[in-house]
Amino acid sequence: MEEAREHNGNVTQHSCATSSRWRETAWLAGSAVVCLLVAMTSGCDADEPRLLIKSQPTFQFESSPVVSIEEAPVVPPQVPSAEGNTIVVSVSPHLAPYTMVNATGELGGYDVEVVSTILRRMGVPYSFTVASWPRTLTDVKVGRAQLAPSMTISEQRRRVYQFTESYNSYEFVIFVHRDSAGIGGQTPEEVLQSLQGRKVGLLRDSIEGWLLRATRQIQLVEMSSVLECLERLVAEEVEACSATLQTGLYYVRDRELPVVPAGVPIAVRPYATGVAPHFDGNFVAHYNAVLEQMRADGTLAALTLKWFGSGGMQFE
Repeated sequence: MEEAREHNGNVTQHSCATSSRWRETAWLAGSAVVCLLVAMTSGCDADEPRLLIKSQPTFQFESSPVVSIEEAPVVPPQVPSAEGNTIVVSVSPHLAPYTMVNATGELGGYDVEVVSTILRRMGVPYSFTVASWPRTLTDVKVGRAQLAPSMTISEQRRRVYQFTESYNSYEFVIFVHRDSAGIGGQTPEEVLQSLQGRKVGLLRDSIEGWLLRATRQIQLVEMSSVLECLERLVAEEVEACSATLQTGLYYVRDRELPVVPAGVPIAVRPYATGVAPHFDGNFVAHYNAVLEQMRADGTLAALTLKWFGSGGMQFE
């Protein structure tokens, strides 16, 4: 049975087979979720990784107020060299299946495992802190943390951060309620055009914001997380939600939300680990060398298979 939807005066057919492929992709994105737990112990060795998170699920830094990326000054980091110091890795708990924290406080995800494997092979002590994505960006910029995985690479961000080599990419898509009509398209331009006059939610400080802002007559509503955006979409507070494909599909499946991707991705961008601006350049070179070793020995491919299934990161 096929469902006809109106799009710019034309009727576009969406078959049940297509919906099935989306559901299968969502299942693959969430089926292998195995969280990495690093115990908090006061008596551990200096080179033993520790998870620095609060016991309550707020995961907010308490040392300073949140400031925007533009307002945050670039200053030398508190740890001027990687040698002999603990590397602080800041992650968002709301970017499953890349970085995530479950109800019992366990930290895990694809990028958590990739970064942990690299740092262990480098032989450097490290710890994780958990914060909102805007706070993560700010803390790495000002040097309170040294690394932030899952950071999309752009020319604007290269002027602020250092980057490791890319090891994967994001597909940015538009999610809509499954009963909605008129949003979508066969090209990124058609999808963006269909959003004109619409209220669209997106993650605050997300990289696709520049693309959506360049399309006139789109009303953007910034959210604290992708899940919030999807839930407000279901509540009809926004008409569409922009997010990375795998993160959106993960929460759609996990929460059984009546939401589907609309059309093709509006952008595909590489991502990597963002590094504090003034941090040790030799560390970045060593990090990249270990990353290349993981490509060569199959470790990176194995982690991708574990978290995303045999379909990898592909858009169907």
